[in-house]
Amino acid sequence: MAYPDCGSGFEPDLVFAEILGVIKGSTSIERDFKPLSREEYLRMSTRKVPVFTDEASRDRVYSMYEEYERHKGSLGDLDDIDRVIKALKSLEGQPELMEQVQSLFDEVYVDGM
Repeated sequence: MAYPDCGSGFEPDLVFAEILGVIKGSTSIERDFKPLSREEYLRMSTRKVPVFTDEASRDRVYSMYEEYERHKGSLGDLDDIDRVIKALKSLEGQPELMEQVQSLFDEVYVDGM
């Protein structure tokens, strides 16, 4: 899949890692599998997210995330986190199986690189 160039001046691999690892990677069952909102992302501590430390950079990264999601959606494509979420959501109507899966994993790490 070709990703749109947002002309940010940022390293594309760092932006993509931030999108998958932080914005989308902060999802959980408790969050109903939702990524971070722009406000949540902008408020994150630089200790947790040390790559893009100033608010202007994070705001630009979040805009690139939104563009990435629009572009990906227009192609009907999924990324690795979308696939994990889809698999976990398919277990929602099966509490016993969901409990077994949850007992095996504390968290899922998706390496998009």
